[in-house]
Amino acid sequence: MTDYLFVYGTLMSGSQSAQAKAVARSAMFVGPALLQGKLFLVDQYPACVPSADPDNQVLGDIYQLAQSELLSMLDDYEECSAKFPEPTEYRRVKHHVRLLSGDALEAWVYIYNRSTVGLNPLKKGRFVVSGYAQDVTRK
Repeated sequence: MTDYLFVYGTLMSGSQSAQAKAVARSAMFVGPALLQGKLFLVDQYPACVPSADPDNQVLGDIYQLAQSELLSMLDDYEECSAKFPEPTEYRRVKHHVRLLSGDALEAWVYIYNRSTVGLNPLKKGRFVVSGYAQDVTRK
């Protein structure tokens, strides 16, 4: 079974973070995708939570995973591995996403695991990464 990863923040293509570069080296970029959810700003990074409202869409990137070790490294980066006390800030779960091409698939995604009260929503459902923003119309 093929595993996919949906990233929406500092792990997106175009980010200069070491972790984003590790994802780019270790997984195959599939394309931009949408997840039904809401995006919030936590300090200088985003937080995604699922939403029942179909108008709430988070834009991110889909990668096809070639190595399961990548998820272990990302769990440490997102501080949701067994090394961190519960409740962790994020949790990794499988979620339905839709590629901009229209194809639907299930992908791993890091979901925010805390209250969003007091956090600023990112209304357009996208996060600007180091001066690089993805546009939902990009094909």
